[in-house]
Amino acid sequence: MTWQSWEPQFKSDFENCIFYNAILRNSVTFDDEDVNDLKNLHDLPNSVLEEYYIRSKKIISKMNELGLNRDPTWDEIDRVYLKDIKNQIKENKRHLLVDSIRDLLNTLELKYEV
Repeated sequence: MTWQSWEPQFKSDFENCIFYNAILRNSVTFDDEDVNDLKNLHDLPNSVLEEYYIRSKKIISKMNELGLNRDPTWDEIDRVYLKDIKNQIKENKRHLLVDSIRDLLNTLELKYEV
């Protein structure tokens, strides 16, 4: 299963997308609304999407090295780190998303020493 944007180079999967992992591998089994909301992020500027995927891939790779690419880790990321981003999407505060996504990536890079 993958998310496909209208731009073929931006295809979310378990190897390159923090959101994809956090939502599909968390402990919540009824979060389809979150999946649909996050699919709509593909309309962000291509430069932001490219940055997101490159940095996410590095974070996930580091998590693999550390043995932390597991469902409990993704559940924590979903609950702790994606909460604000999900709320911004639901509240239609898209103007905040780019900074919030970068903050998320910075936080996870520091946490996992990427």
